[in-house]
Amino acid sequence: MMECDMMDSKTTRTAAVLLCFIAGVALAGAFTWDGGVSSGQWSNENSWESPPFCQMDCWPRTTDDDATIDRDGNVTAEFTTDVEIDDLNISNSGNSKNTRTFFTEVVGGATLKCDTITISGGANADTEAVVQNYAKITTVDE
Repeated sequence: MMECDMMDSKTTRTAAVLLCFIAGVALAGAFTWDGGVSSGQWSNENSWESPPFCQMDCWPRTTDDDATIDRDGNVTAEFTTDVEIDDLNISNSGNSKNTRTFFTEVVGGATLKCDTITISGGANADTEAVVQNYAKITTVDE
């Protein structure tokens, strides 16, 4: 009987650990900048299309999150604090030439840290990432 109780306990612990792992993977998000009706702040969830499971703080802010900015026209993303995410993709799939994504800080030299940064233009479009006002973008050293 004792053996059976220990087995049930072990099974329960294993199931709990597995469930936590799955939940952690499921919470990793892919966010797309839409600008919304926000002030342009990175940390404003109205700036982002977020995954359907996201209930609060729905903006790229963890090392499991990916952020995509794919706009036809200029974009300004403002930072009020340091942020570390997984991947940042900046592109222009539209037809505007010389599209720029501006990263600017509002307070004290905020840093956006990413595992990878990809910048690409469309067939007829140039794309630039411009870092200004003491903001920083860095990659994570592996």
